[in-house]
Amino acid sequence: MIRRGDNNVTDGLLDYLSGLFTHDIDRMDPYSNIKEDKDTSEEVKAMGGFGKALAEKERAEGRKEGRQEGEDKLAKLVNALISAGRSDEIAKATKDAASRATFYAEFNIS
Repeated sequence: MIRRGDNNVTDGLLDYLSGLFTHDIDRMDPYSNIKEDKDTSEEVKAMGGFGKALAEKERAEGRKEGRQEGEDKLAKLVNALISAGRSDEIAKATKDAASRATFYAEFNIS
């Protein structure tokens, strides 16, 4: 139960949770008096840093996967152009996004 002073409060639950997930101590304090407890306040700050680090790690992994998928897709296109005897169009495919999209559609590469 979230408390504001001596009164139970349920209407501030989303506001409190928003503060919790964003590590906004000022937003959480009216419901939990977190500022009065220095140890808990420091833990929230540390978890905020941990949460940010974890989110950045996930973003980095997603970017790595996305780059790999893009490389694989382009490799399929280059191989398709070579197999079709159109090696001269590889440069066009690698330099021009619109041409690349056209080639992807033509060779049914998704």
